[in-house]
Amino acid sequence: MDCSISNQAACLVLLVSQLPSTLALPVAVAFTIAPRTLGYMCGYVPTVKRSLESLEKTIGVMEDVLKNHSGNCVHNDDVQYRLKRLREQQNFLQARHRLLLGGDYASWKHSYFFSLWVLFQQVQKVRNQARSLRDVLLSDIETEYESRFNSDTSSDRKSCCV
Repeated sequence: MDCSISNQAACLVLLVSQLPSTLALPVAVAFTIAPRTLGYMCGYVPTVKRSLESLEKTIGVMEDVLKNHSGNCVHNDDVQYRLKRLREQQNFLQARHRLLLGGDYASWKHSYFFSLWVLFQQVQKVRNQARSLRDVLLSDIETEYESRFNSDTSSDRKSCCV
């Protein structure tokens, strides 16, 4: 969403609509007093949600590929372990997101928006790890298929672990 001055009212409505009711009025009042903050922050609420959804899809696709791929690639055990850890991190971040949207950010010892920003940074870090793992997985699969199709006879086919 464009958070320019002309769209600040729409940003405020979007932001407040996604907050728990106990936070909606104080946030609306704060942003009418400090509109520059609104322009900066109104993008974080939907961005964190989209980032978490994207992370979940990426991990789900990799899980499906590993489940359906019968190869014995070099990194297969490592990929499975790293994928399991990514799923755990993703679940943890989603739980933190639900807590934050539910108004429970006091335990973080930060303001709502700083907590949201910290969560956004954590999600981005895990998304980068997922992208890196996806590249490893794709490279392993590519190596395996190249080795299969480059062998001279079908009985002499090799896996990428040879």
